[in-house]
Amino acid sequence: MSTYKKGIALAFGGVVLLSFDSLMIRLSGVGGIEAAFWRGFFGFLSMLLLFVGTEKKKSMITLK
Repeated sequence: MSTYKKGIALAFGGVVLLSFDSLMIRLSGVGGIEAAFWRGFFGFLSMLLLFVGTEKKKSMITLK
């Protein structure tokens, strides 16, 4: 698969995941600040895990 097609698939997957985001927030009944906190926290956690998973040596040096 070409890099272009991977990018299109990744963007499409992100749009599909985020399209359900507002529905889930509305159904959960949490406030705006709380929803923003959890969205930011899980975004941070996923980026941290991705960074550690792809750059093991660099991430351990950076995180120390």
